[in-house]
Amino acid sequence: MKKLVLLIISIVALTGCGEPEFEAVVVDGFVIDVDVERIIDQGDSEYDDDELAELVSDFVIEVEPVELALNLELVNAEFEHELSAEELAASDELAFMISQVVEVDTQGQASFTEITFTHAGQFEYRITQSAGLADDNGENLSWILDDLEIYITVIVTEDEEAEVLRASVEFLGDSSFTNQYIANVEEEITAVLTDELEQLHDELEIILQEIVDDTLGQVGISYYCLTTGRHISINGDTEFNSASTRKLPTHMIIAQHVQDGSLAWDDHLTYTSDLYAEGSGSLQYIAQHGDTFTVRKLVEYSIIYSDNIANEILLNAITASERERFARDVFGDDLPDEPIVGGWVITPNWQTEMFKVLYQDRDVVEEYEVILEYKMNTTWTDRFATELADGYVAHTPGFSFGYSHDSGIFFADNPYVLVIMTLDVATAMTWDPDLEEPNFISEVSDMMLEMHNELP
Repeated sequence: MKKLVLLIISIVALTGCGEPEFEAVVVDGFVIDVDVERIIDQGDSEYDDDELAELVSDFVIEVEPVELALNLELVNAEFEHELSAEELAASDELAFMISQVVEVDTQGQASFTEITFTHAGQFEYRITQSAGLADDNGENLSWILDDLEIYITVIVTEDEEAEVLRASVEFLGDSSFTNQYIANVEEEITAVLTDELEQLHDELEIILQEIVDDTLGQVGISYYCLTTGRHISINGDTEFNSASTRKLPTHMIIAQHVQDGSLAWDDHLTYTSDLYAEGSGSLQYIAQHGDTFTVRKLVEYSIIYSDNIANEILLNAITASERERFARDVFGDDLPDEPIVGGWVITPNWQTEMFKVLYQDRDVVEEYEVILEYKMNTTWTDRFATELADGYVAHTPGFSFGYSHDSGIFFADNPYVLVIMTLDVATAMTWDPDLEEPNFISEVSDMMLEMHNELP
C-alpha cells in the first residue's frame, strides 16, 4: 500500500546570498515511497517460509539490506523573471544542486535534503534509482528495479504583499517505486537435500545388508539414485535366471527402431509356431500360425501382461548385430559375459544399467516414454506395484521356478532405480497382498519408498 507523500514547506530567511527582493522559500525535501518485495527463488523446489527456514539454516530473508540509490536531477526550469548571470549562478548553487538523500528506507519512505528557492518560476525534477549489492552474499541476490521515472513540479510564486516566495509541489503521476529483491537459494537447497540423501543412502546400505544377511535364500539388490549417482549393491553381481526381466532390453530396442523410423507402431509382425512360449500371457491360447499383430499391441502385451509370445515375436524382429550394439551402448567395454538381449542370465547390476539408460536417454529416444508409460500400468500388482507405490513405479517383474524378481524406476521426488532378485526366498513367491506375511520384495521396496518420502 502506498504511503501518503509528506511534503513540508516552510519559509525561511536566506542568508549569504546577496539581498534578494523576496525572502527565499525552502522545501523540506521530496518524500517518496520505495516498496520492496522480497522474493525467494528456489528453482523447482517449493517450500513455504517455515519449511525453507528449517531447510536452509542461514535463511536468505535475513540477509543485510542492499544499497538503493535514488538520484534527483533538475530537468527543466522556467524563471518568472529574467535573471542576471550573477543571480543565475547564485541560484544554481543554492537552489538546484542537491548532494545527497537524507534517508533511503527500502521498507518504506525515502526523503531528499531540503531545497532553497530564491526566484519565482516553475522547476521540474526527475527521480531515478539504481542499486548495488552491499552484503557478502551478493552473488546469490539480484534486484529488479522499477523503471519508472518520478517527475515533480515545484511552482514558486511571489507574494508581493508579504514580500516572500511561496512554493507548491505536485507529483506528476506515480510517486513510488516498486522493486523486487530476489534471493536465489536453489543451490543451498540442493546442497541440503544432497546431504539428506547421502545420510539416507548410508542408512539404507546398512539396512539392506542386514536384510540380505537375515533372509533365507539368495538375494541380490541394486539401488541407484538418479539424483546423486549413489549406487548401493548387495550381491549385485550375482547371476540369476532372468525370467521376464529379460524383456526390458527388447522393449528398449523396439523403441529405438520406432524412433529412427526402421519400425512404426502400426507395423505388423507375424507369429509363427516356432515362436510359441508358455508361461505368462494370453497369446499362447489365441495366436495361430501366420497371425499378425501391430508392434504397439505386441509391446503392450509384452509389458502390461508380461506376455511371453508377444516378447518372442518382438525379439525375432531384432538382429544379432542390433542386440550386440545395444549391449555395447549400455555397457561400453564392460560387456557382460552372457547375452543381455534374449539371454536367460541377469544380474541386479546389469538390469540397473539398462534402466539407467531408459531413464537418462528418454529425452533423446522419445519413444522410451511409451515404454515407461506401459511399465507404470502393468497388471502385476504384487512386488513393486503396491498400493503405496501406485503411480510411482515403472517396472519389469520376473518369476520362474523359484526365482522371483522385480526391477524398475521409482519416480519419487528423488527418482531411483531399484532391482531386487531372489532365489528360494519363500515370501518373495507369494502373490496375495492381503497375506499376513507380506511379500518380501514388496516389503523391502515399500520401506525404501517410505524413507524417500520422508525426506524434506
